Amino acid sequence: MKVRLKYFGVLSEKMNCSSDTTDIEEGTLLSNFLNDKKNSLDVKFKVAVNHKFVEEKILEENDEIAFLPPFSGG
Repeated sequence: MKVRLKYFGVLSEKMNCSSDTTDIEEGTLLSNFLNDKKNSLDVKFKVAVNHKFVEEKILEENDEIAFLPPFSGG
């Protein structure tokens, strides 16, 4: 099944793209998916699934996973 990936800020620079899709197995936990990504991104990030911050969920077909770098503001 396919999920959509979105990268923001320094993460999009590191991945050389702002969005992508990938195939995952049905029933994949977000945490298992992220373990693989953490190694390739090597940058701290937060994750939102379908525009909501989540700690854990079973990923579903066409979910959108957004990788958000630390923000600073003023």
